[in-house]
Amino acid sequence: MSSASYKSVVEMFRDRVSSTPDGEAMLSRQGAAWRSMLWREVGQRVHHVACGLRALGLEDEQRCSILSSRRPEWIIADLGILSASGATTTIYPSNTAEEIAFIISDSSTVLVFAENDEQVAKLRAVRQDLADVKKVIRFDQGAADDWVIDLPQLEALGREWAPATPAPRPTRGGASGTRPIPASCNASATPSSPTAWPR
Repeated sequence: MSSASYKSVVEMFRDRVSSTPDGEAMLSRQGAAWRSMLWREVGQRVHHVACGLRALGLEDEQRCSILSSRRPEWIIADLGILSASGATTTIYPSNTAEEIAFIISDSSTVLVFAENDEQVAKLRAVRQDLADVKKVIRFDQGAADDWVIDLPQLEALGREWAPATPAPRPTRGGASGTRPIPASCNASATPSSPTAWPR
């Protein structure tokens, strides 16, 4: 299938997974070593993330934010959001807690992926301003509570949800849509000077 015939990034991704399941999709650094991830593994993880998001109540075209530097989990989360019919808002990890709160509120984000405890701490500091955020999903593992879970927990939730529920069918942002919603990248947004553009 030519790239021009794909209706969405999700459709392109799924075609790549099915076409080259045993091919190397990405490398991730773990300490001093590099770990290879195959397309099959990435496809499974993306599907479980998508199902986990739906299990948490994500509805079509609702926003999820990713507060993290670029890493394999960032890509898996982004593709999982799109596969679940959601839309992605990206936030730089260098943003302050006030800036993060503004971006999340302004985008009507309902679920947030956070890189580590440092980013979670920023979210906790402004939790009173994040009434619409149902859950925070942390990439690096740590202590969980009623608001914060780790990415493996989300994937486990997705594995439990998937067998009993029809798979998420992406709409505008996914495989069946013709007008995908672009993710928005917020660089230095503040209440006085919001800055955002599609990526």
